[in-house]
Amino acid sequence: MLEKKLRIDSEKRELPVHIHQGFPIGIITSQFTEDTYDYVNWHWHEEIQYNVVLNGTFCFHVANKEFIIGKGDGIFINTQHIHMAEAKEPDSSYLFVYFHPSLLTNQKDSYLYKTYISSLLSDNSASSLLLHQEIDNDKKVIDFILEVKSLYDEKNKGYELDILSSLIQLWKYTISCANEKCLITDRNDLFTNDRLKKIFSYINENYATQFTLEDISDHINLSRSHCCRFFKNCVGQNLFQYIINFRINKSIELLINTNKSIANIAYEVGFNSQSYFTKCFTAIKNKTPNNIRNEFKNKKLEKEYLIKIGNN
Repeated sequence: MLEKKLRIDSEKRELPVHIHQGFPIGIITSQFTEDTYDYVNWHWHEEIQYNVVLNGTFCFHVANKEFIIGKGDGIFINTQHIHMAEAKEPDSSYLFVYFHPSLLTNQKDSYLYKTYISSLLSDNSASSLLLHQEIDNDKKVIDFILEVKSLYDEKNKGYELDILSSLIQLWKYTISCANEKCLITDRNDLFTNDRLKKIFSYINENYATQFTLEDISDHINLSRSHCCRFFKNCVGQNLFQYIINFRINKSIELLINTNKSIANIAYEVGFNSQSYFTKCFTAIKNKTPNNIRNEFKNKKLEKEYLIKIGNN
């Protein structure tokens, strides 16, 4: 599996790219292919996020919740909630629209912010909302997401104002969706989100070192057994196995993009021996590190050859 590269800080917070400086909105179509990436690892950001699946099927995780989303449907992910996405089919794609809450209003003492914005931003039960195109209010949200993309593509004079107008309508129907779907607030969601942030942040900062599961559990003030159970219940994966997978995926970037030896790469991503690294890599990827390196090298040469033939 190849991970989409994100600009993130040490706390696994994404640093998104906006369409204009001072106009905090991003509008991106992400293509998940064999040659690019097939998953986006755990991260979070200050921006509100919307996704509409354009092709294929995706699995989204938001803290301890999992959503399988097909073509035409979408998801809302609230500000500061940790999440990840994985394509379940080849050549899947989704539209990704995200914006900072301040775009709606940055006056936190204002009537509009207190009445229509802060309540949803702080609602733990609305960490995420699944959007179905056959449900009326959900479809309105999806339609406004697509409209924002259309306005951005056309870039008519003053299109930024049109986008802002659409975002206000988008938010209006998001509130309606939340009122329908979030009848019970689970206060534990907030603690789950914060704990997961701390775990993923620790792994991201320390994967190249020889840390232990006790180090992680101490970091979040839980016993080792409680920490491992918590992680398994939320993510659906053993914590130790997640760390191994994380290190393996980091190694693929080095195998593809550098000429470093296998031994050096093994130590650089936190393994204490080349043999153990190769054993884990082969068990997870069903290929050796050299197999992966040679495959991508051959694909790169093939692409360069086709480009050369096309230019001639």
